Formats: sequence, structure tokens, C-alpha cells
Amino acid sequence: MKRRKKFAIVYLVCMLAVPVSVAANNQGLRWVGEVGNQFEFSFTLIRNTSCFSPVFCEELCIENEAMYMEIDSLLPIPDNLQFFEEIPSPEVSLYYKNGTILSLSDFMMMFPQIGKQFILPVGNWHLLTALPSNATTTTTTITTTATTGNFESTQIDNLTHWGWLWSFSDSQTQQEGIHAYYKADGVLGYYTRSIVSDTELVTISFIRLNPPDPVPPAIGIIELGIVIGGVTAVVVIVVMKRKT
Repeated sequence: MKRRKKFAIVYLVCMLAVPVSVAANNQGLRWVGEVGNQFEFSFTLIRNTSCFSPVFCEELCIENEAMYMEIDSLLPIPDNLQFFEEIPSPEVSLYYKNGTILSLSDFMMMFPQIGKQFILPVGNWHLLTALPSNATTTTTTITTTATTGNFESTQIDNLTHWGWLWSFSDSQTQQEGIHAYYKADGVLGYYTRSIVSDTELVTISFIRLNPPDPVPPAIGIIELGIVIGGVTAVVVIVVMKRKT
């Protein structure tokens, strides 16, 4: 009878120590955020236009403006993703500190590379890197509307971030920027873009404030729970043996 109680206690401890896994697709992708989560960003848009060559005059200046993003809904992630564009785009709201709402269409005009993808699922960054694009005008999530020109990108994939460094140039403009997400929760972390031409100079940035803690490099949350559960079970067994 005592032995059965011991096994029952050990089993219960193991079950409680392992965290409940968030629903993931069959490729290990899952959302970390929840509906209602809010994230604060710093928004900058500076545009200088040519007044009289070679002098540029400031036409528009929004610098370090506080902006917030709130998750409205998270769609299920399909199984067997084959293209990057098949990843669902969570519905979000964007608004300034004073409560003024920024429409998604207006935001996309300023940040075409982001589009609607403010959040990516976590759990399999290698898959996201390998997924091809099925759109003729995009390189993964980086969009260009130009039909001719030189486009280059370098993958960012380190402990804390996943995304790209990119540049684009043609006969009229030179553009470059950073587009990166936090691996801890998949939320956009950095977006910067500079545009240089004969008629204008534009600097745009959308940078997340209060970033999340980085994910442990060698072990995930689920695996960590299993390890803790195993260690706890061993401790319980040792303590029981000493009492008998």
C-alpha cells in the first residue's frame, strides 16, 4: 500500500512539473502572445526634400513618437506550411499615446516591408528560414515594388533576433534597412529604413521598447519543464527512501 502511494506521488509531481504546451502545428510553430497583449514602440519618420539643389529642407519630422500595438486575434497555424506567405497574420491595432488610431493601410504605406506581419510564430526558426516565398515581388517578407534594381539581403539569426539586413538600389534611389523579430515571443523588434535620392532623404524607424528576456540557448521551455520534473521526482524518491 505504501509503495503504491509513493508511485502515485511521484507521478503527480512529474505531471505538475511539466508545463502545458501551447497548441502548435505539426512543424512545431506556435504563438507566444495572447489576445489583448500590448507592446510599445518608438516611431520616427523624417523626410527632407530638395528645396534648391544641393540643399535639402525638412518637410516632415516625427521623432521618437510613442506608439502601441495590441493583439486583437491570433489565427490557428496551418500544418505542413510550404511557403512563408502561408503563415497567418495576427490582427492588431495600432495607436498613438494619445489614443489616436493609425490605420493599417497608412502604416503599410510607411512600412511596406512589414506588411501585416507584426508577429511570427516561434518554435522552429530553422523552418522559417528555409520556407520559400510564393510571391514574385517579395524576398520572404521584404517587399519591393521596383521592377529593376539590385536587391540584397543578409539573414539575421542569433540568440535574440531573427530577420534580415537588406539593401536596394537602382538608377534613382539607394535604400537599406533592418527588419528583425524577437525570438522570445516572435514580436517585431526592429524596423529601420533609409531612402536616399536626388530629390529626398527619408529616415523611418519602428523600434520596440521593453524587449523580452532572451530564450535560453540550449533548452526550450517545454524541455526545461521536463528536466525540472525529472529532478523533482528524483528528489522525492530519495526523501521517501530516507524516511522508510
